[in-house]
Amino acid sequence: MNEKQFSLQIRKALDESADRLPYKVTHRLGAASELALSRMQSMPVGFAALAPTMAGNVTSSSMNGAGAIWRYTATLLPLLIVVVGMFAMQAWDVSAKAEELAEVDAEMLADEVPIDTYADRGFGVFLKNTKQ
Repeated sequence: MNEKQFSLQIRKALDESADRLPYKVTHRLGAASELALSRMQSMPVGFAALAPTMAGNVTSSSMNGAGAIWRYTATLLPLLIVVVGMFAMQAWDVSAKAEELAEVDAEMLADEVPIDTYADRGFGVFLKNTKQ
């Protein structure tokens, strides 16, 4: 038995059991479905425009007005947050490096090291090794 046949059997069983429901139950179900349809028609413009796209049907009417603005905002806002975050991280990294260099300079100026030591090539390696 394939999936289509199985779904047809389920549908047939549901239809048969729906025929056996009491009148009060079918009347309440009908009233509830009419109420749901009336509420759907009275949705605000933004939600009414998004409803077809939420269901998976993209129509040309959903691309106009508030639905399109919402879609563009929902797409661009996360991208903007990522870009701003990357710039902030880079600025923080540059600031941290500048503070580290300033600290090294202050330590070197406060220390009584001969000036020839700063010209030595191995002095930079010494500084890096002492930091770690």
